[in-house]
Amino acid sequence: MRRPHSILLALLAGTAAPAGVPGLSGVPARAARGSDAIDRLVAAVSVGEASRYRNLTLFPVRLRRTQDDTPYVTLDEALKRGSLVITELASADVNRVRVRNRSSDYVFLLAGEIIAGAKQDRMVEDDLLLPPHSPEIALGVFCTEQGRWSGRSTTFEASGVAVHNRLRQVAKESRSQSRVWEEVTEKAGSLRAARPETSAARRVYSQSEVQSRARPYADNLEGFARRYPDTVGVVAVAGGEIIVADVFCNPSLFRKLWPKLLESYVLDAIDRSDASGRVDRYEAERFLENARRAAIVERSTPGTGDLYDLRASRVYGSALVRRDAVVHIDLFPRLGDVITPRPSGTPDLDFRRRQQEQRR
Repeated sequence: MRRPHSILLALLAGTAAPAGVPGLSGVPARAARGSDAIDRLVAAVSVGEASRYRNLTLFPVRLRRTQDDTPYVTLDEALKRGSLVITELASADVNRVRVRNRSSDYVFLLAGEIIAGAKQDRMVEDDLLLPPHSPEIALGVFCTEQGRWSGRSTTFEASGVAVHNRLRQVAKESRSQSRVWEEVTEKAGSLRAARPETSAARRVYSQSEVQSRARPYADNLEGFARRYPDTVGVVAVAGGEIIVADVFCNPSLFRKLWPKLLESYVLDAIDRSDASGRVDRYEAERFLENARRAAIVERSTPGTGDLYDLRASRVYGSALVRRDAVVHIDLFPRLGDVITPRPSGTPDLDFRRRQQEQRR
């Protein structure tokens, strides 16, 4: 029996659909396809046993059957090959740059990845998928380096860095450049990092005192992506709270982006206190299930595929869909919300039942 559309599920659960989202009878065809793609992905994944180091816990999200095995090329790969060109606009705009894919590959840009140089470092605003030999397009970005507006070149380079997870969340949910700058400043303070010459997130992260605290996490958790060959994502928990779920279409794309993702989670963990309670697999799976209950709102994307915001009472996220398959989905707890762990000792009957169903 076909399950109702996720917008209807959200309404039945008491989550009001955002303004501008039509009722079930008026759901646009592309939004319905996006919802179906999200449903299929969430139904096809399972949550594995956690890896832990100090106050950072990572649950692997494993895919039973791949729906999109396209060999996507990442931002850094394409920039280093010279097949992707990112430059300032002729009029130099803080929140837009020019991008063109000169290769025969599909190139994936992850929201939060930093492109370095030109007049200011920027972070990619939304996930973007560039088709082969794409025309030059305007890419939405946020500045992560307040205090510099000059450079010897108009061209951006690969940084190898993504912003810390909370900054990615703040940018997605607020869509505010000033909030992005505020979060960079707040993070530098919470990390007790020396103030750089310019307020650049990338320079805060690279300071020796920050790296010395982050390195043990990376050393202990770097092998997480190789633990299971079918791992396509992660539910990350820092300080006893779920901070994000990132799920990709295939293991290859996830492994390519894993070093950046891990660093972003570590940067969120190192300035959080150790929590006595632990989120378990049940909470991780339940958090992922929010994607199937969320209302979806289509966003414009200059690239190929369809981009959606996912909104529910306690989660916010986005999904990039191509040819009826999700390329990447992320989910965050709403700013200020805490995902409460199940009380210790409570039987995890629902989780066991779902695992049994998946093995049939």
